[in-house]
Amino acid sequence: MPKTSRGIERLAGELVVPAIGLAFLAAYWWQAASLSFQAKVFPGLVSVSMLVLIVIRCVAIGREFFAQRQAAPVLAAGEATATPDGAWRGAVRRAALLVLATLMMVLWRDLGAMICIFLFLLGALLVLGERRIVLLVLLPGIMTVTLVYLFKTVLAAVFPAGIFSLF
Repeated sequence: MPKTSRGIERLAGELVVPAIGLAFLAAYWWQAASLSFQAKVFPGLVSVSMLVLIVIRCVAIGREFFAQRQAAPVLAAGEATATPDGAWRGAVRRAALLVLATLMMVLWRDLGAMICIFLFLLGALLVLGERRIVLLVLLPGIMTVTLVYLFKTVLAAVFPAGIFSLF
């Protein structure tokens, strides 16, 4: 990929995930400021691990960007740059995953945790290109049951029942 404004756009696209992670951490800790120390221990450990992963990802992005920048030929002024045929697909996939996550948050209480997690995982697999029916049903189902079981038993978390509360 030639290093022009396309390289800068790609770099900005790569930095979206770390930026969202930092925004999430800031929003969480702003809300959790009044919690006791004991209530902050587990989220603190999760936050530290997220920060470490964000730093690792940013370093990897920077190394890749500068390595490509040094290896790429400089284009003459006015020379056209061709975008790869499927370059827009990555942006569409990221946007679709963001929409799925937003829908999951909005419908969390109304539909319930199990349905939201299952539908989010199903949608994410479809967006990422999975088309095998067995995997589309089994993987979200197994992951949903596992997540709910672990959160309810290990962390004693209470999930909204949603439409299951009607029965």
